[in-house]
Amino acid sequence: MGSRLSAALFCCSLAVWATGCAQPPTERVTAAKKGLEAVAADATAYAPAAYKAAQDAAAQLDAELAQQAKGYFPSYDRTGQLTAALEEAVAKIPAAVDAGKGRLRTETTQMIADTRTALAGAQTSMEAMNARQLPADQRSAWQTESARVDTSLAEVDKLLAAGQLAEAKRQAEVAQKAAAQVTTAPGQATAPRSNC
Repeated sequence: MGSRLSAALFCCSLAVWATGCAQPPTERVTAAKKGLEAVAADATAYAPAAYKAAQDAAAQLDAELAQQAKGYFPSYDRTGQLTAALEEAVAKIPAAVDAGKGRLRTETTQMIADTRTALAGAQTSMEAMNARQLPADQRSAWQTESARVDTSLAEVDKLLAAGQLAEAKRQAEVAQKAAAQVTTAPGQATAPRSNC
């Protein structure tokens, strides 16, 4: 009788101990998720791949927490591992953001340089044309459009200096498209015309 009672008490104690110890690492999970939220804006813009990896890790962690919450005797060993995976993924984001910003700045700077070079070449071609090859009204229109592109590129320079890299890239793309039409004008002006 005494041994049965002792065994029953031991089992109850073990169950209480197991239940008491099987608690989710709430504070650590919350901290990891807040860390992900804190870098979301920059990560979305400059490091989408790293951000996606962290989001996937967070989703796996949420799924595991939900699964364990359904169990009578939950075990949070895997939860700890998944939390560590999320922390590691979040820790990689700042470096990925810096790399993304550097890449975007380089691409935008190159676009500006290429556009200015193209404009300068078109300007040289235009200046070499006489009035018959390029009438005054066409020359004036070309100069006006070229000036607009120059103004746009100056705005891109300001955006880069202010660290607004995504907007700078967008504006540079717009300026480059406008410049593509401007730089073809001298060639179109000297192209042979049909007598028909």
